[in-house]
Amino acid sequence: MPETPGRDAPVNVLKRTFQQFSADECMMMAASLAYYTIFSLPGFLVIVIWVAGLFLGDQSVRARIEQEIQGVVGKGGVDQIDTMMKAARQGHGGIWPTLIGVGVLIFGATGVVAQLQYSLNRIWKVKADPRVGGIVPFVRKRILSFAMILAIAFLLLVSLVVTTVLNALGQKVGTVLPTTLSRELLLAGNFAVSLLVVAAIFAAMLKWLPDARIAWRDVVLGATVTAILFEVGKFLVGVYLGRQNPSAYGPAAALVLILVWVYYSAMIFFLGAEFTEAWVERSGHRIVPVPGAVRADK
Repeated sequence: MPETPGRDAPVNVLKRTFQQFSADECMMMAASLAYYTIFSLPGFLVIVIWVAGLFLGDQSVRARIEQEIQGVVGKGGVDQIDTMMKAARQGHGGIWPTLIGVGVLIFGATGVVAQLQYSLNRIWKVKADPRVGGIVPFVRKRILSFAMILAIAFLLLVSLVVTTVLNALGQKVGTVLPTTLSRELLLAGNFAVSLLVVAAIFAAMLKWLPDARIAWRDVVLGATVTAILFEVGKFLVGVYLGRQNPSAYGPAAALVLILVWVYYSAMIFFLGAEFTEAWVERSGHRIVPVPGAVRADK
């Protein structure tokens, strides 16, 4: 019989969350993800901006992304990423070099999602069935990774549209309410939109990336908790980075800030994923590997 959560359930879930966070070596996985991200980030952002820019224009999408990045790693980080993106978009002339360049761009962009899938599999204690190998599973994972990038681009598009609407409403409300109050309402609305978008992205990652079947009720709870942790953590990481002296790293200062930002953000996400796994186990729900995957022995 599944164990019904009691009064001590929240305490046990939190205890198991931190225990498994250490046992699964989430700090090491976060470091690996940060490493992969540095190489995948230019292609990832180029694809996201291109897809969302089809509807709202590249400049609007780019400005929103730069605003988010600058809020954490500063202007130097934005310039560094912009330089990498320009290098990733450069054509080499001719149809074949262009096609090869696009292929390399997509392959690189999906690398970070593939690494994220590996990390979530470890947290959920599942793995690809070693008896099922070959090129087909590899291609399938890359297609899934690319689909996840498109989903993120779509959610970013939704966020931009909603934010634009909120800003327009804020201007109208500002003619009725005091300026301070209307500004606070607009900030609260933008924060709520940001939280919902982040929660939706995390829900998609928790639901479809691991090689495991996870009930939506658990996914929604886990994604919501993870999104809250992420928003709080993003603020704290921004404060921390703002107090550092990146000039000690010379020309590599912006790159170091990006690595630190991704590293701490990844740890926050993995902590939320561990919470989700602990809640599922405590609730008595089953973690079932998808076809082509098996339970991983610890």
